[in-house]
Amino acid sequence: MRALFNKPPQVTEPLPPQDDEIAVLRTVMAALETSHGYEEAACAAINAACCALSWDLCSVWRVNHDTNKLIMDASSHRDPSLEPAPGEKLTLAKGEGVLGRAWERHEIIIEENEATILRHFFGPSAPIGATHIGLPISHQGRIYGVLSFFAYTPWIITERRIELLKCIGDLLSTALERIRYSAISQEQAQSANAVNSVLREVTQTTEESTAIQTALDTIRHEFNWEYGSFWGLDEKENVLRFVIESGDAGEEFRQVTHNSTFAKGVGVAGRTWASNNLVYEPDLGQVTDCVRAPAAQRAGVRSGVCLPVVVDNKVVGTMDFFATRTIDLNDTRREALRNTAFLVSHAIERIRGTQRISEAATHLLDSIAEVEKEVHSARTIADEAARITTDAGRIIKELDTSSTEIGAVVKTITAIAEQTNLLALNATIEAARAGEAGKGFAVVANEVKELAHETSDATDEVNLKVGRIQSDATNVSSTLDEVSAAVERINTAQQAIAALLHNQTDVTRAVLGG
Repeated sequence: MRALFNKPPQVTEPLPPQDDEIAVLRTVMAALETSHGYEEAACAAINAACCALSWDLCSVWRVNHDTNKLIMDASSHRDPSLEPAPGEKLTLAKGEGVLGRAWERHEIIIEENEATILRHFFGPSAPIGATHIGLPISHQGRIYGVLSFFAYTPWIITERRIELLKCIGDLLSTALERIRYSAISQEQAQSANAVNSVLREVTQTTEESTAIQTALDTIRHEFNWEYGSFWGLDEKENVLRFVIESGDAGEEFRQVTHNSTFAKGVGVAGRTWASNNLVYEPDLGQVTDCVRAPAAQRAGVRSGVCLPVVVDNKVVGTMDFFATRTIDLNDTRREALRNTAFLVSHAIERIRGTQRISEAATHLLDSIAEVEKEVHSARTIADEAARITTDAGRIIKELDTSSTEIGAVVKTITAIAEQTNLLALNATIEAARAGEAGKGFAVVANEVKELAHETSDATDEVNLKVGRIQSDATNVSSTLDEVSAAVERINTAQQAIAALLHNQTDVTRAVLGG
């Protein structure tokens, strides 16, 4: 690394003693030991260097890799009569001015009589700068920022002083690397705590709205963000609508949020929906397709991140979170956020699945109740059929008995007819013997004989019909026995079905939790 001079340095006073240089380095080291974060460490370094080396104005500039700009984070000056001019934070492009060139070339840049930055600081009343030095702060080839040192009078430039500044830069770079590793460890612990907290909280919830609210509160709290909101998919209108919020970012920002909708691909939420992936915006106020951007600028909302909520491989909503500071969203933090979104998605999927099971079980219980009703009705009909079959069997048996009795009567009548026929035959014989005197008696005897024959024929026909009745009664009785057996089997089957339905009801109610 070499120093770049606009003109040869002019040495106008002797070099500081080596012991003083060591004292300066010790002062810087002591200041860095208790520093946390880039800005704090850089401020500690420039304050120590300014005091030890009598600089008039020192400032810390951070590289914003998203905008590819240098941003001034802090400054200190020894002249209390000078007040910084009001305005927005100063920024410099890569290669612009002393500091931009120090960033671009990765080396110390020294320029004399340079007052551009001073006029930005103090306006028209700015002093004329005699010497301006830009010292890049880097580690492993990555520039973190640039330190700016101003002297209003010519500063004695020597190789030893340049080396001293380089040592200060190296000390700051080492401190920043330590801070970076510490920050990574803290961030990993914070991310793990956030994931564990979300896991612990959402797995205990049984309502979808409670799970979403719990997730918003937990994630926002664990990552120290000011505001979070959930947007649900309106499938009918095919837009994302506001559902619920956590935290506060001002009334105007809240009202704009409540009244907004996002189409697919529009705004932070819409782009998250379209990509099914995390979307990060370092400066929400600069987003051109978001209706909340103007309100965000006025409310001081800075960075935002949005996560998709996916159920059954479909985006059903998004969660977004906002902070009033710039969020450094590295790979570790991104993965932690994706994990929290996965846990929320899984919890909602579980809750919806449980609801579907509950609804199906309730429907099953209703169906079982209806089947039980039909089984009871069928059992009543079967019992009635059994009763009718029993009555019919009894009647058939009575008919069989009556038929038997009729048969006996017919036999008696047949016997009487046979005796009558025999008597008529005897009367005919006697009438023949009596000659002329017995002719009248013979006529009567002949009529009696004919009646006896008719009676015999009638009884034969009655016997035939009684026999048929008895045969049919026997067949009907056998059929009724089969019907009765079938009805009994139906009753047995219905009892088994009723028992199974009762068991199914118990199991279904157990699934429903009582």
